[in-house]
Amino acid sequence: MRKAALIPFLATMLSGCILQLPAPEPSSESPKVAATPSKAELPKPQPEISNIGWTDIGSVDEYRYQIQDGSFRFDKNSNGTALAVVIGRRIITTSQDILLLQWSVSAQDCVNERGSITVYDVNGNPSFQNDFVFGGGTLASIVAETVCAAAMKAAETIQEPTKKTSKPKGQAI
Repeated sequence: MRKAALIPFLATMLSGCILQLPAPEPSSESPKVAATPSKAELPKPQPEISNIGWTDIGSVDEYRYQIQDGSFRFDKNSNGTALAVVIGRRIITTSQDILLLQWSVSAQDCVNERGSITVYDVNGNPSFQNDFVFGGGTLASIVAETVCAAAMKAAETIQEPTKKTSKPKGQAI
């Protein structure tokens, strides 16, 4: 009997006719609805960090360091030592947390191309110091080189000699 029932089915399929099957009987079980995740289970959207007005200077592990454009200034510490100062920030790339800070290098350490860089909070309270040497390859060295380069550029514009044109005294030859 099975072969007899299979022949009309194959003939129908091969001839291009559509075979309509009855719909399945409805089940007595209620349909299952997917559980909606609670707010605690949803991932937190990460705020987009704007880099406008900030220049990248280096990265170490999950930390990215930037200097605020136009933040360079000359200052003096409590001992009267001339300092080159910039505002910076450290971004934790995994969480997008930002720490604002200031870096300073003494003018003499910039001239010597080695010394200490001091890290302050934004209110000017010292946090810690790191030693640096220009070309040392450390973050402290990179930041110090950047701060000192800004200081040299600012010093050049301040001390730029004014060129005076003078007329020769006496008769021109």
